[in-house]
Amino acid sequence: MSEPLEHAELSIIGSILLTEGKALDEIDLNPSSYQDKRLEDIHRLMLGMKACGEPINVLTLPKYALTNAQRVDATLLHQAMSVTPTASTVAYYAKIVADAHAGRNLTATADWIKSQAKRGVDPEHVIEQAKATLENARGSIGLQKIAPIGSDIETYVDNLEKERVYYKTPWHQINDLIGGLMPGALYVVGARPSVGKSAVGLQLAQSLEAHGSVAFISLEMLEGDLMDRLISNEKKIPYQRFTDGNLTSEDWRRMAEWLPTVEKRRIYVSEPHTATMPAIRRFISDVDRTEKLSGVVIDYLQLINQSGERMTDQEFLSEVTRQLKLMALQMNIPIVLLSQLNRGSANREDKVPRSSDLRGSGSIEQDADVIILLHRELKGDESYRMFMNVEKNRRGRAGDTEMVFQGHYSNIHDALTN
Repeated sequence: MSEPLEHAELSIIGSILLTEGKALDEIDLNPSSYQDKRLEDIHRLMLGMKACGEPINVLTLPKYALTNAQRVDATLLHQAMSVTPTASTVAYYAKIVADAHAGRNLTATADWIKSQAKRGVDPEHVIEQAKATLENARGSIGLQKIAPIGSDIETYVDNLEKERVYYKTPWHQINDLIGGLMPGALYVVGARPSVGKSAVGLQLAQSLEAHGSVAFISLEMLEGDLMDRLISNEKKIPYQRFTDGNLTSEDWRRMAEWLPTVEKRRIYVSEPHTATMPAIRRFISDVDRTEKLSGVVIDYLQLINQSGERMTDQEFLSEVTRQLKLMALQMNIPIVLLSQLNRGSANREDKVPRSSDLRGSGSIEQDADVIILLHRELKGDESYRMFMNVEKNRRGRAGDTEMVFQGHYSNIHDALTN
């Protein structure tokens, strides 16, 4: 079984358990659609419990199974819950499972047609039989209840009257253009190496921290490196002193003030091996269960590894950005995806990056709600002029902003800020 299908099948069971059976009302999935027969049996048991009005959870399910002369692996139930980021995704995963089931049925039907043709069976008979089999091969769609546009007009009007939620970034100029980070949106920050995209990602994580926990997927730096940058930024200790091991007594005094606050921080940094999409999904899910998520930062796109079936780089990047956009919508959180630029901007006279310079730009431009591209110029010995250009803004204006990048403090601030 492919890893995405295994994850989808487990997530359906996990969603049903997390909602104590309510998720069964949101999907129309035949239990025979599961490729893992253990999960098929569990789903059938859950349907039986729902019909009897029994509560559905990790304790009642094994007991109900025993009354029906069946056994349920409790570890499988806990695994299903651990891989499920949120129960609101149940319809999405049900469709994946149903489509996979339909695909297996199609393959079986094609093999049957070939065998009948070789045997010389009447073609009309084969066609009629194939039509009926192919209709069944469509499987259960597994979507939520459908309704025409405008059927819930009261909710639509209520939402119009509500103030749209934005989590402000640390930069007033960026907030003026994009409003801030909006739950449900995918933000892409692109730059050439060593321009400052990791510093941007860390500052955005710091701003999101005010609203809940933050999952920081660091595929380039260890947690200790990020801690160095965080302290440097917040206590104004030159970052180079951490890497050189030349902290002064004043630096240690500032750190002594800062360290007691660490226990209250809500930024969760992934382990180095969290480099595939299934591992990233699990980490985000684990953080959300620990404390409600306010957002995700991923540093960076091109370091995410493939798992399971091999794809071309273009196909894989497209699949990653699609999954992240869906996750942002389903979990109702902003996701910030850092990305490298190719050498296109470096070869141009003005050195200004464009969206087409993003590696895998087609899929990124399609899925991203906002694209911000970074470049900078030297200004004095320690500061740089950094330009944060909003190249795409699905809900507002694009435009250019000028910032000051202080690399020695891993800090970026508005150009007009002292």
